[in-house]
Amino acid sequence: MALRSDDMWDCPLWMEIEKPRLPVMEGAQRCDVAVVGAGLTGITTALLLALEGVKTIVVEADVIGSGTSGRTTGKVTVQHDVRLHSLGEAKARGYLAANQSGLDMIVRLIGEYKIDCDYARCPAYVYARDDDEVKAIEQEMDIYERIGVPARLTKDVPLPFPVREALVLEDQAYFHPLKYLYALADALVGMGAPVYEKSRAMDIERSSDGVLVRTERGTIRAKAAVLATGYPLVEYPGLFFLRLHQERSYLMAARMPIQTGGMGITAGEPVNTLRIHRMDGENWLLAGGFGHKTGQEDKKDKTGYDPARDFLKQFGQAEAEYRWSAQDCETLDTIPYIGGLYQDGPNVYVATGYGKWGMTNSAAAAIMLRDLITGSEVISPQVRTIFDPLRVAPGASAKNFFMQTADTVRAFTAGRASIEAGDCDDIPRGEGAVRRVGGKTCAIYKDKDGHIRIFSAVCTHLKCPLEYNAAEKTFDCQCHGSRFSLTGDVIEGPAKLPLEPVDVE
Repeated sequence: MALRSDDMWDCPLWMEIEKPRLPVMEGAQRCDVAVVGAGLTGITTALLLALEGVKTIVVEADVIGSGTSGRTTGKVTVQHDVRLHSLGEAKARGYLAANQSGLDMIVRLIGEYKIDCDYARCPAYVYARDDDEVKAIEQEMDIYERIGVPARLTKDVPLPFPVREALVLEDQAYFHPLKYLYALADALVGMGAPVYEKSRAMDIERSSDGVLVRTERGTIRAKAAVLATGYPLVEYPGLFFLRLHQERSYLMAARMPIQTGGMGITAGEPVNTLRIHRMDGENWLLAGGFGHKTGQEDKKDKTGYDPARDFLKQFGQAEAEYRWSAQDCETLDTIPYIGGLYQDGPNVYVATGYGKWGMTNSAAAAIMLRDLITGSEVISPQVRTIFDPLRVAPGASAKNFFMQTADTVRAFTAGRASIEAGDCDDIPRGEGAVRRVGGKTCAIYKDKDGHIRIFSAVCTHLKCPLEYNAAEKTFDCQCHGSRFSLTGDVIEGPAKLPLEPVDVE
């Protein structure tokens, strides 16, 4: 079933399979480690801990894999665009080592649990379209050679448009992320470790005898907690509202009789990503990218799915049958924040900021968190230090800190000032807007029958202004990336509470 231009589908290719049936958590429970978030990071961490005899409980706000894990491209590769050369040799070596451990862990788990997840090996490449991107690729090749990565440069790339140069890394892989995730969850539940859905964690409290995680219908008392929620549940002491931002990107999938020869991504902006997925005897082309900071689309240009559709057209006449978007956390220095937040116990651990490379990073995070909690050293303490969530990095990190702070200030000032006064009359049916009505800043949606819903256009996280996302029909926070549905409910955090309804004449 091909999409029409006016369809507002948000259905990843991966979600057309049967998911596990998991209960809602109620009442008071106890365990060794409470894991918040049932994506790839949370489920893999809980499984690795359970294999060490650690009693875990996993709680998920929505359903398993409903966040970024179920909206990824499913690229299992240690080639993460062209970021290594900007890290310096020592950090690049550690980042690569951790992600190689993550890739190896994924391969091992697929083998041990005999997971049928369309896993296949293929090359990964970053390609250049202009002189600046050629320079970035050659700088990346230089750091590859210095740290011993067996990559190569080529101009022969199987794409239907000209490419100046490409950096190729052989023997990488792809898989079906939800087939893999569901199999890990089944194994975890089979070991007696419960996984609960529709059980949003609202807050976490440390005390002398452990941590208390409060969900909507119950509590978990544990010795420690792991926050595997994308954007962390707590802001302090990590100051994540100043050190993280969230970005959205867009993907389409179409049946294609051709092979691209691997997985590709551009070396610069705008980012184009693509790969072939072989499933049920057919090839699917996944194409897209075109990310932007959540709540900050540039509406002067094509937005949302439009550029992804244009990119897909370069591969022939195939029409997209699935399209979806994803949200990813980005750190100041492009290295994820993974580790403990406190010097003393009981500890709360976080894993966030994968920067759109969550497959190997999530597995690496699970290994590091398991090591920290159990005292193992599969990934060395020296490498773990690179990912320290409380690290202070100078240089580009400091520059990005000031840029991010300026973005937040701009949202509070210019963002609020740019909200137009008006009413609902000129809002088309089936569309929304953020307007100043009767002295109140309102998030307004008019459904196809003309019924109007009005909410406060202020995020319930830290009171930042919201923006209407016409491509996905949501209200998005301009500062920290919380997203709300047309009924005011939280789609993605860090917000935990729904939007407040507003009465206006």
